Amino acid sequence: MHVYGDEHLISKQECINHVSKRMGTALRKLTKDSKKVGVTLGGRGHGRLTQNLINKLTLYYGKAIRDHANDLNGMRNAVFSSFLHAISTDSAPHHSRCPSGESSWCFYQKALALGETPGSHSVMVGTPLTIEVAQKLNLFIQVLAMRLYLDVVTQGKPRMQTKVYTIKFGVNAQRQTFTQIQQNSIKVSKYKSNFCP
Repeated sequence: MHVYGDEHLISKQECINHVSKRMGTALRKLTKDSKKVGVTLGGRGHGRLTQNLINKLTLYYGKAIRDHANDLNGMRNAVFSSFLHAISTDSAPHHSRCPSGESSWCFYQKALALGETPGSHSVMVGTPLTIEVAQKLNLFIQVLAMRLYLDVVTQGKPRMQTKVYTIKFGVNAQRQTFTQIQQNSIKVSKYKSNFCP
């Protein structure tokens, strides 16, 4: 938006918590809608999109955004890595985007860094997805990892920080009809020194 001219650009920032909850809601809706047309994504069984798996994927999506705040490419890579990690099998491991090294959350990359043989995917992958389910989710994950979609959460902050700032300032400022600009600026600077690091 260029409301205040080209020098002062306004970009809306979304709350990380709301964005990750939207992912969970969209996955639940996708599971429900696909069932209506005869495609089963959810249900019981290994690799199905269960409520527990949706909750885990939602948490991983939020963590990917939080861990890579202010790094859009890192954020996109982390979103894809959690999805590819979930569809990996012993015959087709997809861990190229997972973080490497001994401290990696990915058991496969961690084992390679330690010079060990990675464990079985059927035991080690906590969020398994079958290839059939993964193919249905592929477009969905690509949309969630789009630059346009992730660009609104690059600051990596929940909305509550903004609300708390507004509430605190509103409490500290006296509610008068006529307040001088100097008094307001003093209150804002006093509040910033108390609240902001």
